[in-house]
Amino acid sequence: MRVLLLSVLLTACGSKTGLEDLLARGAAASTPTAITAISVGERHGCALRANGEVLCWGRNDRGQLGNDSFSDRHAPTKALLSGAVEITAGRSHTCARVSDGSLRCWGHRALGQLGDGAPLHMSTLIMVPTPVMVASVSEARTVVAGDSHTCTITSGGTLCFGSNDFGELGDGRTERQSAPTAVLGLEGPTQLALGAAHGCARLDNGTLRCWGSNEAGQLLGAPTDRCGSYQCARRAVETGVGSVKQVAAAGNRTCVLQDDGRVSCAGALTSRTSFELIPVAIDEVAEISLGTAHSCARRTDGTVWCWGEADRGQLGVAVSTPCPRGSGNCSLTPLEVPLPLPAKSIELGGDSSCALLTNGDVRCWGRNDHGQLGDGTTVDSATPVRVAL
Repeated sequence: MRVLLLSVLLTACGSKTGLEDLLARGAAASTPTAITAISVGERHGCALRANGEVLCWGRNDRGQLGNDSFSDRHAPTKALLSGAVEITAGRSHTCARVSDGSLRCWGHRALGQLGDGAPLHMSTLIMVPTPVMVASVSEARTVVAGDSHTCTITSGGTLCFGSNDFGELGDGRTERQSAPTAVLGLEGPTQLALGAAHGCARLDNGTLRCWGSNEAGQLLGAPTDRCGSYQCARRAVETGVGSVKQVAAAGNRTCVLQDDGRVSCAGALTSRTSFELIPVAIDEVAEISLGTAHSCARRTDGTVWCWGEADRGQLGVAVSTPCPRGSGNCSLTPLEVPLPLPAKSIELGGDSSCALLTNGDVRCWGRNDHGQLGDGTTVDSATPVRVAL
């Protein structure tokens, strides 16, 4: 892997020597304005700088860009926040963990997904275009946004807030909560993943627990109850899946990356609804991420491979193969995305995809009707374009 990465860098360096190029890239990565993380919501994206600034772009009708406006931005704009160390973008809201261990969220809050504790019936607070503090959270270790709910791991346990119609808060109830509530049956989580109405946690022993909606089998065989007419789990339950390196979720799907670098998925897949884990034809994977109906994997060599629906260019390459179910075009086998350099992280949301490259650039592809590719346009792109950071 190191030999491949060095080869790519030497090829791209032009008149510089390989050593000079590596030193230049290392210096760029250590600057205050260097991009350290990205996150993608349904129609917006955000990037985190080393100095704690957050930049967001795309759809802003719910204030999800955090810049005290409701106008879409086709290129990155600063959120009114400082000291951020982690970001996460949901369907129409965004949250950040800041350096003191507290959380800030902004955007759509009608279902309680901002966690500020405000009464849910207060119509004047449905949209919040500037960051607000999440109630009663300290020493947060991570934060993850789903479609309309948010969860965090803290030193005192795992807390969730927001929509709860299908038990997606894992607190044993189905009532929406605007303040954090504890997930039951969950100890020792090291990573969280949230979908439209479910959540999963990787535990420190590599096993997996999930909760929330199970209408498409996205809880990976975990025992379920009923939430109205739907199958669900109101608390975290064991799945029987072990040796998990990472779990990813979106919509009604869940995918797991095993310790051996292989990927398997369950739930509402492009071709069918699956109630069991189905292997994906890819290995040596370091990271996975899911969009509404597509998925991508970053391999250990930094290449990015995507599969699923492709009508908005979200796979990063043009696809003309009809989907086996419904309309549109799909690829059920992973396709390599043409990136100029290896990726060090990937993020998917809605019908778009983004990659943070080893030189600090961010490239995005797919749907762009609200400027969610961040390149200054609203034109869909089936090939990666550079975010104007």
